[in-house]
Amino acid sequence: MKNFLLLPEDIYIEINGIKLASIKSYDIYNSKKLINIKLSKISFVDENNFLEFFKLSNFNLVIFKPNSQLIFSGCNWEYISETAQIEKPILNSLSLVAQRQIII
Repeated sequence: MKNFLLLPEDIYIEINGIKLASIKSYDIYNSKKLINIKLSKISFVDENNFLEFFKLSNFNLVIFKPNSQLIFSGCNWEYISETAQIEKPILNSLSLVAQRQIII
């Protein structure tokens, strides 16, 4: 199987169709009832949304692949690891759970 390079703008978190943050990499673990997802190196589209980002619940995670799109809906945070930088905030890793996965 051919591996494709996903650019940060290809993986992002959105709410109500608005892109909030870009993600560098991800891992997906399926359990019986929920989908567990670990995201790495998250940068914000608009730094003004940084604090509101932590309050998100029931949001969508969208991952674009060359021939498809993965949409995880009903997402909620499980764990957040933060790194402070002078120029802009970046999160090292996030863990979240999703209720549903749709492949388009």
